[in-house]
Amino acid sequence: MRDFYFATCEHRDAVIALLTLHVVFLVYHFAGQAKGYSRLIGGKLHVRRTAVLSVVLQRLTGFLLYGVVPALVIVFVFPEKLSRFGLSQTRSSLPFLGATLFIFPLLIYFGSRSPKTQKKYPVIQVEKWNGVLVIINAASWALYLLAYEFSFRGFLLFTLAGSFGTVPGLLVVTLIYTYVHLPKGAGETLAAFFFGALVGWIALRTGAIWAPYFAHAVIAVSNDTFCILRREDRTFCFSRRNRS
Repeated sequence: MRDFYFATCEHRDAVIALLTLHVVFLVYHFAGQAKGYSRLIGGKLHVRRTAVLSVVLQRLTGFLLYGVVPALVIVFVFPEKLSRFGLSQTRSSLPFLGATLFIFPLLIYFGSRSPKTQKKYPVIQVEKWNGVLVIINAASWALYLLAYEFSFRGFLLFTLAGSFGTVPGLLVVTLIYTYVHLPKGAGETLAAFFFGALVGWIALRTGAIWAPYFAHAVIAVSNDTFCILRREDRTFCFSRRNRS
């Protein structure tokens, strides 16, 4: 028991990081989903506005839980500089950022052919997509994914890598990230494993989350775009007549 106590103290930050992310994920999963906000809004708004607002509120909730909560833990519990957890500026991310623009949209283009993918995306289930909605969707994705990447590839990854070593830390975070995607099906779960391992390695290699964040944002927005283009019941309407 005494040895367990001292081992826990030695890896205090790792224990705190794991427990924090565990609680954050549970709260987000059970209390921060779009369906819950949709029920809360009820019939107060038009169906289209309810569909948009519920998803935006879900992503804002994710930003607060995945972004703000870990940041507060770092500042008041650890306490250390936020830059140590992947928020530093580094030029070494530039090559990975450039590669992201070419590789991931190409992969997503072919992946969006799947009927299962088209059924799930875009998450905002409306038929007509005007310029305002495109901006709202991209901006809310960007905000949510910034917090998401900071939580997994910043807060958790750098803490575990510092406590247990690069390979064990990367493996644990990749596995957790994979398990989080289980509700989304086998295909996306498998993709999450390889993507998580790759961007986790990039984060550790560059010392920053910017390349993983940029890659994730490109994937999310391009996936929505391709799915809208492929689905017969979805369309882009940028003319003023079609705005509704």
